[in-house]
Amino acid sequence: MQEGNSSGARIKARVEELGFGIPRPGTVYRVLHAMEKEGLVVSNHSEAEVLLSRWNFKPTEAGMAYLEFWTSSLEQYRDDIERFLRVCERSGETPRSYGSLEVLHGGLDREQPDVH
Repeated sequence: MQEGNSSGARIKARVEELGFGIPRPGTVYRVLHAMEKEGLVVSNHSEAEVLLSRWNFKPTEAGMAYLEFWTSSLEQYRDDIERFLRVCERSGETPRSYGSLEVLHGGLDREQPDVH
């Protein structure tokens, strides 16, 4: 969708190509229309040559900003998980042996934000 207008069918096919499974019928369009209500995508309706209607979707500037934020957040989660697993590996502990996340804050080698 980043390249421009994409139909719901094309987005569904791309989700499958990327290995995220096969979306349930109607799910892609429901999500896209919800994203449109939030201002993340815009749509236009076109009539195909064979009298089929087709919705095309394009991300808005806000949608692209949200995608960048989401991607950055996932990268941070990945880094945190990798760090956590390294701590576990070094200590010989397994993730299941930790009773709460409070134990982890002392073991991670990055500064935690002060929330108080």
